[in-house]
Amino acid sequence: MASPRTTTVPSIAEKNALAGIQLKQNDSVGTPNEKIYVEGKHTIRRKYESSATSILFLQSKRGVKWPFCAKIWLPCSNEVYNTSTIERRHRYTIEGLAFNHHWAPSVYRGIAPVIQLDKKTITLGKLIEHSGIADLDTSVEYALVMRELKQSSRLDLQLQRKHFDKETELQPLALQIAQMHRNLTRPSQDQDILEVIKKKWLLNRACFRKAIKKIKSPSLHLQSLFLYLFLWFLMLCIHKNFGKEIQQRQSKVRRCHGDLKTNNIWLIGTQYNVLDCVDFQPDFCNIDPLSDVAMLVMDLETQLSQHPSLPQNRVQPLIQNFTNKYLEEMGETNEISHLLLKYYVTEKAIVCSYMCILFDSEYDHSLLEQGKRYLETAKKHTKSLTLLAFISWLKHLIPVARPLDTKQGKAKFYNNVTLSATNRRG
Repeated sequence: MASPRTTTVPSIAEKNALAGIQLKQNDSVGTPNEKIYVEGKHTIRRKYESSATSILFLQSKRGVKWPFCAKIWLPCSNEVYNTSTIERRHRYTIEGLAFNHHWAPSVYRGIAPVIQLDKKTITLGKLIEHSGIADLDTSVEYALVMRELKQSSRLDLQLQRKHFDKETELQPLALQIAQMHRNLTRPSQDQDILEVIKKKWLLNRACFRKAIKKIKSPSLHLQSLFLYLFLWFLMLCIHKNFGKEIQQRQSKVRRCHGDLKTNNIWLIGTQYNVLDCVDFQPDFCNIDPLSDVAMLVMDLETQLSQHPSLPQNRVQPLIQNFTNKYLEEMGETNEISHLLLKYYVTEKAIVCSYMCILFDSEYDHSLLEQGKRYLETAKKHTKSLTLLAFISWLKHLIPVARPLDTKQGKAKFYNNVTLSATNRRG
């Protein structure tokens, strides 16, 4: 997550050009040949609401029935979202079309004006496949129109049904995510990666503190409060001691998905389709790809920990194999890459924990328990991150301690000690 401050977003022309390029690519899901009937009145079959969005599941009544979804931004202002003005909601709808088209061109079809909306029906205007914000009516709300996919194709649901025979079961997913990340473009405006990371942590810390207050269990509340205090100190140490290494990754920042969780990934045949990327805050998605994949690593671990027939001692080998394959494909096999990935995994666990507890549980009470599961994942990774950071810090502090088992290393160590002693005498 990131600080909910106003930033300059990429130009509409740039994003429309990106969407236009993607239209020419092969359709990974398979586009229906029937005409899409969006314009008109539709019955709302079901809906899912969060603090800032409403997802309506609809079905065309004209011609061939074509099930589709409409995502509508709602007025909202909190630590994460700022959709209080219709101009912002229009901008985010345009962002959603342009950038999500990049990830799943066959799913995202366009936007449509909302003519009428009540609890049971919605009336939409003509589908607009390409648009700039200047073309939109400032007195009308717009909906992002998407194909409805079968819920059984969602990765989190498929994971619960899957029987894991080998530790390499998640390698195809790792390979495809790495391929997607290699093809990402740089954001149109660079920001200091270390400063953005620090601001994200300030937001995450504040939201996590609020989420802790909502935990009613005394023991869990106390554990979470201790975790909060420990993380505050740990993150401060990492930002200070590894700031140089983080800033050296500035050139690696890309326009990433930003919310790479298992419920946003759909398996159609053998192809993974990634939906619902972050389209409302550049700081959340203009990030290091390690931060992007960290969300998936964290969510995979949390989901597999709930698997009905998977022993707990088999979860980590599966996750480690996925992580190693991704890092290998991305050429990220050095020590600092592993440290940063662990940092981001811990951060994402905190983010998902407070999002479930603080925001989403208001609309779906079951997500309160899911937030607690993310909290457990955060605890596990805080321990391993502490150890990894400490070891890395020692190697930075005493670099000559690493090669002492070689003749050259011993000679270098002796020279350094001699020089240090000479300097002290001088």
